[in-house]
Amino acid sequence: FAGVIGVDVDIDALCEELGIPYCLLSDGPSGIKSTYNGESCVCNPSAIVLASTWNKEVAEGYGTQVARDAAALGVSTWYAPSINVRRVPFESRGFEYYSECAMLTSRIGAMVVRGAETHGLNCSIKHLILYGNGTFIWCNEQAMREYYLLPFEKCTKDGGALSMMATSKLFGVFCGMSRELMTDLIRGEWGFKGFITTDASAPTMYIEPSLRAGNDLWLASDTSFYKTLIKDKNIGIKQLAVKRYLYAVSRSTVAMGSDVS
Repeated sequence: FAGVIGVDVDIDALCEELGIPYCLLSDGPSGIKSTYNGESCVCNPSAIVLASTWNKEVAEGYGTQVARDAAALGVSTWYAPSINVRRVPFESRGFEYYSECAMLTSRIGAMVVRGAETHGLNCSIKHLILYGNGTFIWCNEQAMREYYLLPFEKCTKDGGALSMMATSKLFGVFCGMSRELMTDLIRGEWGFKGFITTDASAPTMYIEPSLRAGNDLWLASDTSFYKTLIKDKNIGIKQLAVKRYLYAVSRSTVAMGSDVS
C-alpha cells in the first residue's frame, strides 16, 4: 500500500479492494467540532470544568458521550483530549487543558480516553511535547518524564490511547524527528501500539527523518508536501507507518462500521 504513495492510481478503489474503510478524523477540545460537510455535535463543558469535578466516572462518561456523537457523524478519530499541563494563566489555549497538576490531568485524561476508546472512537492525545505558547525555554529529562509526559504515559497505559499528535519543537527541532521520543520512549517503554500524527504541517516537519523516527501521519492538504516521501525508496518505513495507522483503524468500531452502544 505504501508503495503507491505519489503514484497516479485510484486510491479509493485500492482501499476498497484491501478492505480499508473510509476514515474521518475531526478536531474539537469539547467534542466533535465539525466534519467536512459542516456537521457538528454537542459542545460539552470545557476541560477545566470537567477536571474540577475530580470524578473519574464523570470523565469516562464524557468520553463515552463524545464517542456516541462521533459515531453519529462517522468520525473514527478525535484530535483530543489536550493533555498538556498549564504553566501560566495567560496561555491562549488554556481552556483546552485540564489542570496545572500533572496527576489530575493524567487521571481525568486517561478516563476520557478510556470512555471514548472502549466505545469505538480513537483519541489522538495532544500536544507532544512541552507545548504552551513559547513558555518553554529549557527542561530536563526528569521533569519531562515525571510531569509533562506523565499524562501521555497514563493515557496510553490506563486509557488505551491509539493515537498521539506531535506538534512542537523539542529544543529547536520538531519533536516528531526524535527517535528517542517517538520510538524508544513512547513505543519501547510505554508499549504504545497506535499511530502518531503531526499537527497542521509546517515546513520544518521533515517527512523522511520523522518517518524514520516514528512519526506516521501528516496533516497536510497540499500534496506537494509529500514530494520528499516519493523520493525515499525505503518502502519498509512507509509500510510500518501504514501498519500502525491501520492497527488503530481496525480497532475503531466507528471506522469498521460496528454498532456503538
